[in-house]
Amino acid sequence: EGEPLDPEFPEFTVERIAQFRYMWSLLDHNQDGQISMLEIQAGLLAMDQAPNYDWKAPQQLPAPSGDVATFIEYTIGYYRANFAPQHNAEFVVFVKFETAFQQYVSQCSDRVPPRLAKSHGVSTCSELIGDNFGIETFGFEMCSSLIKNGFCLMSCFSCAPQTPAGVPIHLPTESIEIAPRRPPATVGLSTKETPVLISSDWHVEPWFDLSLTGCVIRYPGATIDNMWQCWENDKPHTCNLTGHHDGPFPLADSHFQQYAKHPIPFPMAHPSVADHPTNLPSLFFFIGDTQAHDFVGGKDWNMAKGVGALMDKLLTWILTYFPADQVFYTAGNNDGPHDSIFVKGGDAPATKAWADQLVNHKIVNNALGRTYNYTKLVTTSGPAGNVTTQSTVSMNQITFFQHTGYYMKELDPNNRFGLKAAKLYVIILNTMLGLTNAVQTAAFHGDLDWIQAQKGAVYVLGHYPNVMHEVIPAKYQPIIRGSFAGHIHRAGSTTPTLFTQVPAITTCAVNTGYYVANISAADPYIIVDKYKDLWTWHGPAGKVPVPPDWKNVFP
Repeated sequence: EGEPLDPEFPEFTVERIAQFRYMWSLLDHNQDGQISMLEIQAGLLAMDQAPNYDWKAPQQLPAPSGDVATFIEYTIGYYRANFAPQHNAEFVVFVKFETAFQQYVSQCSDRVPPRLAKSHGVSTCSELIGDNFGIETFGFEMCSSLIKNGFCLMSCFSCAPQTPAGVPIHLPTESIEIAPRRPPATVGLSTKETPVLISSDWHVEPWFDLSLTGCVIRYPGATIDNMWQCWENDKPHTCNLTGHHDGPFPLADSHFQQYAKHPIPFPMAHPSVADHPTNLPSLFFFIGDTQAHDFVGGKDWNMAKGVGALMDKLLTWILTYFPADQVFYTAGNNDGPHDSIFVKGGDAPATKAWADQLVNHKIVNNALGRTYNYTKLVTTSGPAGNVTTQSTVSMNQITFFQHTGYYMKELDPNNRFGLKAAKLYVIILNTMLGLTNAVQTAAFHGDLDWIQAQKGAVYVLGHYPNVMHEVIPAKYQPIIRGSFAGHIHRAGSTTPTLFTQVPAITTCAVNTGYYVANISAADPYIIVDKYKDLWTWHGPAGKVPVPPDWKNVFP
């Protein structure tokens, strides 16, 4: 019953194992069809980045889970911790996917209870709890009872954290939500509050089919020419929501319209929401995943053109509400083909299409004048054949972003909100590169040092929570004013380390909602409470979403 099982790993479906295999293939840096231990130890690379072997073994491995990103982080850490670098070209150790994945799953079981498998008609825990995200989508309550009996530990994200030696260790739970104490306000800085919209995981479906079921409901024959339509039974239809699925554009549009109606501490530039007010006196943090899951079309589909068309439409719409310098936009693993943008071995044309739209709409710029070193592989041809060498080049902010997905902006460059004196910045990380990418880490730490030197402060945005929990070194915590992740489609209040788990706009989620925060130069910390600051969708099924569907109520 259920989806076909993988013959070697029967706790997972064939489709799920294919997703793990794809992420594994991104470690094949020389594209020879084999993955060496040295390639694993080098980690995920950005675009044409040269491998880096100046790494340190981790003190702790991430807890295994059903998330493909965690599998890669665990595997890189495991081979760094337990094996010395193999630099001898005559002695290359190759690692099979089956070997690495067996090591990963051996740390944690994902058995489905036979009784529930039969009654629900499923074969695996991921099917039982929810497609792709386990506890992160539909199965929150179900997991609490399953894990007590030793079932579905990976899909329920309940495996113990591991040391490199594989011995479980005890850590404080991440689920404790105690708001940190705010430091005293700085005397002499503006106390005028500025609202911040914090939103994530829209997963906008541009080919919405009401007659289908599931998280992705896309009508057959999707092309660039027939985007932004809704259908039912092969006929055009109004864009009614019907359940837990990636929603059409009106769902995203309705949450912007509702947000624009929020009480603003000072006069809005435009009183009419219907006119799509430009220059909304607010900041906008987006935490990743603009596109629907499984963003693919028909036989004539061009992925790069599709990505570019979707991003152009949505960014143009966003800029009718917020000027570009007030928008801080993060890449997610579903921006482009699944897990494939800004990663070497991924989809380079789709990456370029996505990045170019942020540059063309002036969301990413060179305003700060920062430069970054980037070591890349350069292949030249000669009488003896092709020769590949490493070359380190200096890149400006735009070029570096186009290669890595990383960028930094000043929060209030024109002092519109009276925040410039506080020297506040926003850093956007490409968490698809994980915790081990040398070029992004060097840029990140360099920018944090630069901010710290001028006595500034920073907000850090990234899509994957497993990366965001670990990526900020302790020595920089004093300059952090908030960090944010999306991906798991549920809301969490700000933790004592100033981390906020942002929910989703897609209705294929535990929590469909967005956060509203307020900051000032005197108090720039973003600390939200899901019982007070979360706006959630309460619209009825069978109707087009409208602004009043969003209410300041935790479900």
